[in-house]
Amino acid sequence: MMEPPKLDTHNGIEDLIMQLKDLITGRHHVTKKPFSDGSDLKDPDVSHLLILIYAELVTRPEKWKTADFQKMVSRRKNNQLGRPINHNLAWELADLTELDRLFKRGTDPVKLGDLLGRSTGSVIARLGILGLITDDEQSVLREQLT
Repeated sequence: MMEPPKLDTHNGIEDLIMQLKDLITGRHHVTKKPFSDGSDLKDPDVSHLLILIYAELVTRPEKWKTADFQKMVSRRKNNQLGRPINHNLAWELADLTELDRLFKRGTDPVKLGDLLGRSTGSVIARLGILGLITDDEQSVLREQLT
């Protein structure tokens, strides 16, 4: 099965709806060229599913403009770009609690970044903000990264 074209989520739900319309009509959402006859996107079951998704997005936009949905879109884009999954997303209380707990158990910042979907630099900065390490310790940890 061919990998479907990646959707551009940069401009939010409205762009997704327009891109989905292109897919439903058998065109690539960027080039506008029709898909080849062998494309999985021409499969009737796939087309039907795309139409159902389109109908859901258009008839219930309030559901898809929530912070949770926007967070999901950001995480997907971060993943596509090879960034940590929570890159540029606000730290949630559960993440801060887990950061505190794991750091106090001796987990190093690189591992913390992997576990929490954050860059090591972000983890080091947050440890400083939380008062778990000093400014000097932050500098030492950053130097170790380079």
